[in-house]
Amino acid sequence: MSRLLRYATLLSLLCIGFAGSLASQAAQEPLKFTLVISAVKTEVPPGSDIVIAITITNISRDTINIPFGSHGNMPDGYFYEILDEQGRAVKRIEHKYGRASDGTLMEMPRRIPGSNHVGGFNPGEVRHEKAVLSDDYAFEHPGKYTIRVWKPATMGSPENPETRRIYSNIVTIFIAESGETN
Repeated sequence: MSRLLRYATLLSLLCIGFAGSLASQAAQEPLKFTLVISAVKTEVPPGSDIVIAITITNISRDTINIPFGSHGNMPDGYFYEILDEQGRAVKRIEHKYGRASDGTLMEMPRRIPGSNHVGGFNPGEVRHEKAVLSDDYAFEHPGKYTIRVWKPATMGSPENPETRRIYSNIVTIFIAESGETN
């Protein structure tokens, strides 16, 4: 009898856990915006700028607060997943260091300063931005690269920086061998 009771208790706990999981998924807030990217040029010669266009659209009925701004040729508030044709993540370009007038080592900015602000993004509003990915990422060899962009759907705490992500579509860029581009 006690064995049957243990199985019944275990089954009940599993059902409660599954129901709780479904309830939290159902209670999840609907998407408030979409991200769509496109490559300005899908085939480029080595050493060229790799540029994507980003379109963000507020699809909700509410004005939402989203950080916007840029530093140099890179818009702020977006995260980039860039993979080479072997599926390896493309490395970010490292910071350059210099010496201050007193001889101390200091970090020099990778790109020119910009602005960043949180602003109201109205229902139905569309924002178009461009990102020069080659300013921040090392496209080191010819071949195909896949790019996807994401932005946090909602902000969380320092321990959990975002609670959900909104992803763009994936685009492919081909860096040709020298002299191969049309």
